[in-house]
Amino acid sequence: MKKNLLTLSLVGVCAFVNAQLTYVGNGALVHVQDKALVYSGGGVKLDGNAKVNTIGDFMVVTPSQSFEVAPTADFRLQYSSSSVYGQLYIKGMPQANITGKVNKEYVDVKHGNTGRQQVALPFYNYSITDLQASLPHINVANSALTVTGRFNKRSVFKWNNTTAAFDQLTTTLTPTVVGKPTDYYILSRRLYDGTEVWNPTLVAENPNANLQGYVPSSASDLYSANSMKKIFKGVPVSDLNTADTEVTLAGAFSGSFGTNGATKNAYNESYNTYVDDPFVTTKWSADYGKNLYQHGNPYLTNVDLSLVKKGTTATDDENAISNLNGISYYTSGIENSFPVGTIYTSTTAVVRTFDSAGNVNGGLANDLVIKPMQEFMIKLTDNTSQTLKFSKTRRFAQTARPEATPYSVTARVSNAPLVTKQLGVVLYDANDTEIGRTFYIVNNEAVSGFSPENARMQATTGSTSIYTKEEQVSGGADVNANYNLFINEANEVDFSGKEIPLVVNNANAAKLKFFLIEGGKLVEDKGNLSNGKSFYYSNNGTLTKIKSGDTFSLTNTNFTYGLFYEQPAGVLGTSELLKGQTIVAKKDQGYVVRFNKNWRQADIEVYSSVGQLLHSAKKVSTYDDYKLPLDNVTNGVYIVKIKSNDGEIVTKKVIK
Repeated sequence: MKKNLLTLSLVGVCAFVNAQLTYVGNGALVHVQDKALVYSGGGVKLDGNAKVNTIGDFMVVTPSQSFEVAPTADFRLQYSSSSVYGQLYIKGMPQANITGKVNKEYVDVKHGNTGRQQVALPFYNYSITDLQASLPHINVANSALTVTGRFNKRSVFKWNNTTAAFDQLTTTLTPTVVGKPTDYYILSRRLYDGTEVWNPTLVAENPNANLQGYVPSSASDLYSANSMKKIFKGVPVSDLNTADTEVTLAGAFSGSFGTNGATKNAYNESYNTYVDDPFVTTKWSADYGKNLYQHGNPYLTNVDLSLVKKGTTATDDENAISNLNGISYYTSGIENSFPVGTIYTSTTAVVRTFDSAGNVNGGLANDLVIKPMQEFMIKLTDNTSQTLKFSKTRRFAQTARPEATPYSVTARVSNAPLVTKQLGVVLYDANDTEIGRTFYIVNNEAVSGFSPENARMQATTGSTSIYTKEEQVSGGADVNANYNLFINEANEVDFSGKEIPLVVNNANAAKLKFFLIEGGKLVEDKGNLSNGKSFYYSNNGTLTKIKSGDTFSLTNTNFTYGLFYEQPAGVLGTSELLKGQTIVAKKDQGYVVRFNKNWRQADIEVYSSVGQLLHSAKKVSTYDDYKLPLDNVTNGVYIVKIKSNDGEIVTKKVIK
């Protein structure tokens, strides 16, 4: 299950914190892999030069704690491919508590052969200085209507829905912040002479978070071309910050574009050189370019806009834009030159309209899943004011959410829903201070044993305090695996009842606490899995059934314990014995009675399913297990009646 050393990668939801701080200390490195979700029910803090690299999904849900990233730390939302990239979801945390900056890798096709890249900037209070850190070559000083000012190939812009024009971003015009996370921006890729210095298609790794995508030779090296992935760095937006996560669809340009769009805007640019309305077939008719809004995805997750017209209880995304005509976005073809200004050329667009019932026409609903840092255009049929709320459109999946599926950022489409079961093991010292944690995860798609090409849930760690070892397909440790696992996966079918080695090695270790997570939700205290199956903990051969929240004291601080999903054959569980019960259990190839420690003697009778007495034993010693004589009987159902010396009767069923 190891894919990369020191890599955390999960499927479904894998890591969790229950109302506690997720802390990544100085020198620590965690990788979250594709199709993984790390869930934190508390705050997140990265100290020193800690690194969290994710191409999976990171979910933080807390109303009171904080999201902190030290200036020298690196919380990286990585890009692997157009469908595999890191996402960050923060819910319920006040904006004032979100202070840590994240590094978002940007890779995309070139939006035209010259000019500019169309993006959203999904960060709170993102400044010109922040933008210059990623794009040091840009012109932010000269806004004159000249080739060295606005029409400089180095200039950058933000769309203005009211004026139907691009406003330039400069230290004078936008001195505090460049705009809102919901705004639509076009960013320069070239120098004044047309030399390309930002190639957004490059996928070379950027290990040291050089935001500009190259290692500068000096402080004045502002114009080199990127050789690695470009990184944009900023503070994530809070979903409680409605000013930055909702847009009012009202006040669009209501003036005249003139005959054939020949009228000029305030920057002396003709509207017909850049205004485009793919929803109106007759150019420059009365509705052309009207009630048209261009915005950007304000979040570091996908947003699913496929249901925003529906407005039904089932969609549950808090949107009901009844006069929605369509949604579109460009994938290429935006340029800027003098004197015509900003223009669309050789455009490739995705255009989807909606019927009166809110169904998507012209393509798939999946096409309206808007990625992080992606822009889009929305067209209304009239000027009735609407509000587009993004918070409940957030979605980790690459596919649109079906209307009948209740909203959740983790909601996924599957004919047979994948249910991931997780056992979280947290190690504490005597003062209840957490030392470390590890996870064992199962579902019906997980891969057991070492399989670097196929395993999709895994986590390696440099910690030696608590971890699991790579398993053999038959159970137990794989002696050839020389790494420690933070997250360990196994298939719930073929690895049922087999051991995952759990290593504890810390002189301050005092106790282990276990948590169960199912389907992305923490199981309540003392709760079980919904399928009736269980995880088990083995301590020196003694097996105990685990319920969520169970705590066990440790007497050996340097020892290998065992974790199991479902009780293994040949090992007796202790959870019933701890309650003072007499049980019948499978041992080796047969069945035994293990007695309540308070019993001194017992009478045992075995009956067939039709009530025929097959075996009887009197005054059996309860000191040792009593083996039932079922080895040579046919397969079927048998009833075992056990009577204590005090007259207590226990009846158990054996299915052979």
